[in-house]
Amino acid sequence: MDFPTLARQCAPDVHISTLSAVVRHESGFNPLAIGVNAKPHRSIRPKSKEEAVQVVRDLIAEGVDFDVGYGQINVRNWKWLGVTPESIFDPCVNLASAQRVLVDCYKRAAKLHGAGQNALYAAFSCYNTGNLTSGFRNGYVGKVIAGAGLAVPAIVKEGAASANPDHKTRSAPPPKPSKPDAFQKPRNDAFVAPRKDAFEPRPDAVFGRPVPTTASRLPTQ
Repeated sequence: MDFPTLARQCAPDVHISTLSAVVRHESGFNPLAIGVNAKPHRSIRPKSKEEAVQVVRDLIAEGVDFDVGYGQINVRNWKWLGVTPESIFDPCVNLASAQRVLVDCYKRAAKLHGAGQNALYAAFSCYNTGNLTSGFRNGYVGKVIAGAGLAVPAIVKEGAASANPDHKTRSAPPPKPSKPDAFQKPRNDAFVAPRKDAFEPRPDAVFGRPVPTTASRLPTQ
């Protein structure tokens, strides 16, 4: 199954262009990608799902922090997402997990910025760092946007925007970072219906569609 079809089936609440931009930056569309969060960062490219599962089991046993799959889902999120070493490498499960985090981040951002591009950019920051601002400072938001291939908008004379039929294609500028919000997290066309991966959901968070897996939760290490 090609990626667009998979994304629409498994993560329907996130626009395909938005999800593609995140996945392109996170894993390069590699469903078995493993990123070890160490200095320096280390990437592992297993040749099979079986090898990937064994690698992450070893990393868990060592107490290592890491991310996996299309959306680079962090191991510390697996428990609340209800995924395991075996299920997280299923492309559909991984994308559904990415959707849950993105949707929750977007809802948090929209409370602060209102629905729209600024909230979307802040959601990218949340996906990467766990809060709405740090992803701007570390460059993550800019990289995701750049990877989406957004074109430079045309110059519009002051006061002439309303007469320019192309002005609506311009992207809003990223919001200036505000004071950290102690981790609070649709442009209507970005979500239908960022992460230093320390992302932990608030107890009252409302998530999107459930991850399509019946796998048991990862046991506490």
